[in-house]
Amino acid sequence: RVGTGSAAIQPLDWRRPLRSQVVPIDVRGANVILAVDAVWLQEIVEPFISTIIDLLNATFLPCCAAATCLIAFRNRASADAKAFVTDAYLKERFQARGCVLFARGEIEAPETEGRRTCLYQIELAKRLPKGQSRPTSAEGRSTIIS
Repeated sequence: RVGTGSAAIQPLDWRRPLRSQVVPIDVRGANVILAVDAVWLQEIVEPFISTIIDLLNATFLPCCAAATCLIAFRNRASADAKAFVTDAYLKERFQARGCVLFARGEIEAPETEGRRTCLYQIELAKRLPKGQSRPTSAEGRSTIIS
């Protein structure tokens, strides 16, 4: 229903367990996760993906569809880059971890000619097994993480 949801912002540290970052807001009840310019270095890709998967697995709203994550990703990597992540690598790593990605659009980054910002929607290919406990929420929340 329009007007019954809420939104919250919670900074997260990809290297810390999600359960230790539920104050001041427990983001595990979100049905939409928005990550903007949140991952760009090789060394944080796996912790970032683990956090997103934990959030997608933790979210359970009986009245709503499965949780989804929207990621705005700026491709900073050149062809020979070692430190920066390409969008192809990020997609491959999410898929390897059991996620499904949908390209939702892209724009040229005006301040960096030849670079683009892509929007991806990420969902789990399969949900947690039936009977495994998940936090519940009476209403959906959107969460912005950075």
